[in-house]
Amino acid sequence: MDNRIIDFCILLGSLLLFFIFSILLVSAILFIFGFTISPVSLFAGISASVLLAWWGIRLYYKTHRARTLCALILLVAVIILGSVCLSGRFYDVWCDSQVFHQEAVIRLANGWNPFYTQLPSSLNIADKWLNPYSKGPWICAAVLYKVTGRIEQSKAFNLLFMLASFFLSFAALLSLRRIKPPLALLTAFLFSFNPVSICQVMSFYVDGQMASLIISLIALLFLSYTRNDRMTPVIIIAAVCLMINVKLSGLVYFLVITAGFMPFLFLNKDPGMRFKMCKVFFASFIIGALLVGFNPYVTSSAKYGHPFYSVLDPIDGQMPKNFSSMNRFEKLAFSIFSRSENIKTPMNTSLKWPFTFSAYELVPFAGPDTRIGGFGPLFGGALILASLIMLASFKLDPKKTCLAAGASVFFLLFALVNPEAWWARYAPQLWLIPFISLILAVFIRGKLVYYLYNVLLAVLLVNVLLVTYSYMDAQVEFSGAVKEQLRFISANSGSAEVLVKFNDFKSTRVRLSEAGIKYREIERTPPVRSLNLFSVGGVATQVYFKKPIGDGGNER
Repeated sequence: MDNRIIDFCILLGSLLLFFIFSILLVSAILFIFGFTISPVSLFAGISASVLLAWWGIRLYYKTHRARTLCALILLVAVIILGSVCLSGRFYDVWCDSQVFHQEAVIRLANGWNPFYTQLPSSLNIADKWLNPYSKGPWICAAVLYKVTGRIEQSKAFNLLFMLASFFLSFAALLSLRRIKPPLALLTAFLFSFNPVSICQVMSFYVDGQMASLIISLIALLFLSYTRNDRMTPVIIIAAVCLMINVKLSGLVYFLVITAGFMPFLFLNKDPGMRFKMCKVFFASFIIGALLVGFNPYVTSSAKYGHPFYSVLDPIDGQMPKNFSSMNRFEKLAFSIFSRSENIKTPMNTSLKWPFTFSAYELVPFAGPDTRIGGFGPLFGGALILASLIMLASFKLDPKKTCLAAGASVFFLLFALVNPEAWWARYAPQLWLIPFISLILAVFIRGKLVYYLYNVLLAVLLVNVLLVTYSYMDAQVEFSGAVKEQLRFISANSGSAEVLVKFNDFKSTRVRLSEAGIKYREIERTPPVRSLNLFSVGGVATQVYFKKPIGDGGNER
């Protein structure tokens, strides 16, 4: 494969990550100096990305630099604008998004500086979550919201992270040489468009961002090991800083990935590379945790004595009843090989035959947080096929097979760092395990291995397509319902006063304002029939219409 294709994909993925990182870094610097969210961060991100593109072109290309630079910047601009426009077409109706994710974005855009100000918990049910949680995705979304004035468009970063992981993993797979371009393209697609990322792409949930960053960081580490150029370490720092600030678990995941990379690093005969990567990891921690992540890592350490303070409610009530007596290994096994469902206590999981599924199992993937079988209805079967490839390959090439088996065990243990790995969105790295066998099969010559490899690839593809269809079909339906309600409220607001009781979903005030609906907020629920704004979970926002006194003075 022409190295220019690999270089171009590396630059594409790197620019997308660096664009987001620059927004976050500049925003953090503004916070330090007492400023609040500003469009300056977005323009700084654009400028930094252009400079990175210019530097990358000079590093990777000796000819046609101007033409390649223009093509690269134009393509990145189209991707960013396309993601913003596409995200704006869908409403996020999910409970967590509306209760605290959107609320955090609104508060930041309206002047909250989390480095110096703690929100009082009396303001909103969400405030107990906003203060101690990682704020990277919220800060980036707030900057975009500040610029566009459209809250739904600010969730565009989910798609940008997915595309960055796609380009970087595609480049890494192509650099293996033995993997043909069509297979590398398909595998990179399956890597990045995984069930966790897909089912959160049009929401404000952040687990999909973590999944994309794990893939991106692993691809970047592989590329840094095989290429040893000057730009890749810079993008590794950007990826790590973003990972650390997506969720509190991001810091732990960074340490685990670093520990897994260290043996390969010290096997490298170049001491200069070892020293360089150690500097990269140290810089990533300093910038990610102490500068950009000042809140929550530094503030929580000062206030609570450790950086991982969390106010999450106990998860026992969120899991199936039969999980209460299981350890983390058993819960994970039952979740993978059970029917895909979004159930919790008092219901129990239902084991099923691998490679089977029903239409019922596609329903939970309409949402962002499928609890049981969250990697798709065919993922259990994919793991069985991956294990069979390992067994069939061992006889043909024990050395490569043992290396692949070790990598699989590493990712399993990596996932089980989180005791709730049974919930797919809390351990998205599990998705990578069958792909280790898939890549192993490319390097093994054998009819059985080749057959199993094709079946596994087909199963993974069908699994992703089923999840994607279920999710996107639901988003079209849900967003259509919200748009219809907003049109109805707007049409009736001219002849009646609109009264709104927000309940848990304070963030929907922005949704009403963007639709041009004037309203008056009320605290008490009138004893009349109301219109509940469409949402999934939580206590929905209630809308009432009060007729003028001259028109009978009645409410409806």
